[in-house]
Amino acid sequence: LVDTYKEMSKELGIEGINAELISLKNVIEGTEDDIRTEVTKAGGFATDSQVLALTNARNKQLIKNYNTLLETRNSQGE
Repeated sequence: LVDTYKEMSKELGIEGINAELISLKNVIEGTEDDIRTEVTKAGGFATDSQVLALTNARNKQLIKNYNTLLETRNSQGE
């Protein structure tokens, strides 16, 4: 049964989608730290609310892509 599932996952491209989901998740989760680092390296200052606003703006499209991939994977697994 496990072998059959693995074979079907490969045929449907689920493994590739899972890898892409993990990659996007890591990028989304690291955005706030990245922005703080960028601001610091530039010698600037940003409040927490400014950093969070920039994080949300930067992640908006990534989150849309993540959700689309998730829906695709879930529909293929049915």
